[in-house]
Amino acid sequence: MGLVCGISLLHLSLEQKISVFFGLNLMLYPVIEVLFSILRRKIKRQKATMPDNLHLHTLLFKFLQQRSFNYPNPLCAFILILCNLPFIFISVLFRLNSYALIVISLVFIACYLIGYAYLSRQVFALEKRAF
Repeated sequence: MGLVCGISLLHLSLEQKISVFFGLNLMLYPVIEVLFSILRRKIKRQKATMPDNLHLHTLLFKFLQQRSFNYPNPLCAFILILCNLPFIFISVLFRLNSYALIVISLVFIACYLIGYAYLSRQVFALEKRAF
């Protein structure tokens, strides 16, 4: 499925019906999540291939769990979808404008990093108080 989507996006960009950055913006959250995780692990001198519980979705889940929200797993998914949808919709509107798509990507990355920093501080502050 991913291969078919990738080939379709490549075909559309070659026909100049969309910008090359449009496909990236559609998959921005998983791409940034993986790249950020690899970079974070390399900085901490950990193996990039080993799993950990420091992904944004995991921190959001712990944050919701610590605050005693009912059903933190579906709520976590709902919040992540809500956070990604505006960037996807705006990207669709600017699907031909590479510069706008790059700016949208940079704004998303900034929001991701701010959200990650906030959640990690909140989660680890509450975990320290629990001990």
